[in-house]
Amino acid sequence: MSGVLVDFGQIYFLEVIFKNTSPGNLFLGLMEEGSFAAPGDLPSQVGTGITEITGTGYARLTITRNTDWTRTSETVTTTAAIEFTVGAGGWPNVRGYFVATSGTYGAATAIWAESFPLAQQGNKVAGDKIRITPSFTMKDDSE
Repeated sequence: MSGVLVDFGQIYFLEVIFKNTSPGNLFLGLMEEGSFAAPGDLPSQVGTGITEITGTGYARLTITRNTDWTRTSETVTTTAAIEFTVGAGGWPNVRGYFVATSGTYGAATAIWAESFPLAQQGNKVAGDKIRITPSFTMKDDSE
């Protein structure tokens, strides 16, 4: 499954392409269970429907613009998996990930989001590794 483009992400793409705004690095964050009921719900929430997890040692991770991405046809993917290490006390209710334009915790700057498969969701204990290879496919709606 590829991620769901939220409203802010659509605006961001248009700004970059048509207004030549200069994008910086992107950031990978983790979202809690209950952030959105279904992928179709997320776009109407303009990125603010995502509840970011909290926990010792948690911070958004940087995805470097240009060097950390590869493109094949209509899909962009990070060149390698990005890894979070769960801190002391664990992280509750991890649902999935989001890619944002800001590294600031809680900032509503998500471009796209994706839920993990059910087996990967839920509470994480100290020392667990969460490996993510963000991928986004842009397709024509007429397909």
